[in-house]
Amino acid sequence: MKPKTLQINYQRRGFTLVELLVVIAVMVTLMGLLMPAVQQAREAARRTRCQNNLKQIGLALHNYHDQFQIFPPESIWAAPEGSTWAPRNFTWIELILPMLDQGSLNNAIDFNRPIWNQSLPDGQLITSVQLDILRCPSDAALSGPVEAHGLAISNYAGAEGLDWWSPTRVRRRTPGNPIAFDPVPAHLNTSQAGLFGFAHACRIRHVQDGLSNTIAVGEVSSNGFEGGAPYTNGSGHLRDDNFVFRMSMISPTKDGDQTYPQAPIMAAYPQPDGSPSNPGIWFRTGPHTYKPTYISKYGINSDWPGASSYHVGGGNFLMGDGSVKLINETVDYWTVYHPLNTTAGKEVLGDF
Repeated sequence: MKPKTLQINYQRRGFTLVELLVVIAVMVTLMGLLMPAVQQAREAARRTRCQNNLKQIGLALHNYHDQFQIFPPESIWAAPEGSTWAPRNFTWIELILPMLDQGSLNNAIDFNRPIWNQSLPDGQLITSVQLDILRCPSDAALSGPVEAHGLAISNYAGAEGLDWWSPTRVRRRTPGNPIAFDPVPAHLNTSQAGLFGFAHACRIRHVQDGLSNTIAVGEVSSNGFEGGAPYTNGSGHLRDDNFVFRMSMISPTKDGDQTYPQAPIMAAYPQPDGSPSNPGIWFRTGPHTYKPTYISKYGINSDWPGASSYHVGGGNFLMGDGSVKLINETVDYWTVYHPLNTTAGKEVLGDF
């Protein structure tokens, strides 16, 4: 007689529906907690890279000044050829290419000819050469020349000062009124010009407010802002159509709706492609094009002519001394932002 063996029945047990739902809920909760931290870490890395781009640009500007004893002008629109002026349309960025380790690109440019239609040995148009150092990695609008009429984009623009007027035609503020401007021509002065003021170049000795208190270059988003009031910060919103981007390799002679005193000056030069230069006419539209400068009449994240950024709450700015600061869009316009954008305003600067 065979001995009886002990038989044990093993029953495989799976998750119940309730347990599965609990596990999913826990995982979703953890993901919800982790994702913002991951996004913040990524944005911090992008912001740091953007700041490093500006630091390299600042070093290049000072190397240029060391070599030529002057900062580059915002643009070179034309050069004399006999009794007439022939178009050139170079930007301040092109002038510092050797200082940005772009010697080969610089050597490919003939500064004695118009930049329009100049090309590299492989046939690529120079106006379409996109440099990584000129793009903020946080910018989520135009990705590059393919979306921008075949033109290279810059997220970094030189500070022109308060407005588009020539430095000799900048109107001073009316005493006691922070917004109204004195219309009397005899009172015109240069106190509101920036480091890249219209139609002039600046030396270090011209920066009477101090290099550490003067913005040289600021961020500009590739779609621009709209809706913000003049002389304010953070009062606008990103444009969802009709983008306005800065071209890095070409400076048109007439842009947008500028109808200020320099219009007769610029109307004497044709556009880079030979088309007439007329007030109110953009060089290219949809998206609109602009040279790599900004004015401070519209503050941070206010409207397209001013500085703007995808970084939360403010933007990166290169100061004249080469340092880079993240300036919050909540800073006071008249006591902080406006003084930072002038080279010789002699204002008393507030905390920032």
